[in-house]
Amino acid sequence: MQPPPFLREIRYTFFMDEKCRICGNTGGNRTHTAREMMFGTRDEFRYIECAECGTLQIAEIPDLAKYYPADYYSLVPADEGEVRRSLKRRIASRLIANYHIKKRGIIGKKLANGGSWAAVLFPEYLKRFPGKLSLDSRILDFGSGSGRTLRILANFGFRSLSGADAFIEKDIVHPGGVTIRKKHLIELAPSFDIVMLHHVFEHLPDPKETLAQIRRLLVPNGTAIIRMPIKNYAWKKYGVDWVQLDPPRH
Repeated sequence: MQPPPFLREIRYTFFMDEKCRICGNTGGNRTHTAREMMFGTRDEFRYIECAECGTLQIAEIPDLAKYYPADYYSLVPADEGEVRRSLKRRIASRLIANYHIKKRGIIGKKLANGGSWAAVLFPEYLKRFPGKLSLDSRILDFGSGSGRTLRILANFGFRSLSGADAFIEKDIVHPGGVTIRKKHLIELAPSFDIVMLHHVFEHLPDPKETLAQIRRLLVPNGTAIIRMPIKNYAWKKYGVDWVQLDPPRH
């Protein structure tokens, strides 16, 4: 005889150990219930907090397409005034890029260290780039949305820029040769010098397979740039109300 539904739910939530899909641990893992709040659907999702490796992960991945509507922030086309610049500003941007890449150029150094608008826009992750970087580096931005980041890099003089996002409506071709494809990682062909995922990795269902695809796309000694939120004090303080939990996208 089956217990009534509310008892089955209690047994499931509090007494059934959930398996961590990262390390496989099943002992002592906690479950949390969080709601989708960015678009106000308030749909509920269970998250597992692994007692062994500490990873916080969604228990069951839903069909994600409905949670990336056309007005999702990265899919909205960038303000043209934000990404298009005058000739004077483009020249300043390229002097700054040349300084950061080649570590020389008196004017570029002065602009880069002078707190100018262009110096602020040049990405920190490229200022500290660990590998060989040039304006001809073949760069893929996966999860690029409408392509704002790539268009800014184009202003700095980078010439080989590609983007891909599975949730855009269709391919996007920007002036200046920046093209965004409606594709998943597995559908892309090598070879790239740099593959970037800016706050995208945590949106993907299979971390191990994602890393394998990134490796496939990179040339030997290529570089992956992965930026993502991690569990920190905010999770301890706010729990399921932590904005970066962002169910079910994260």
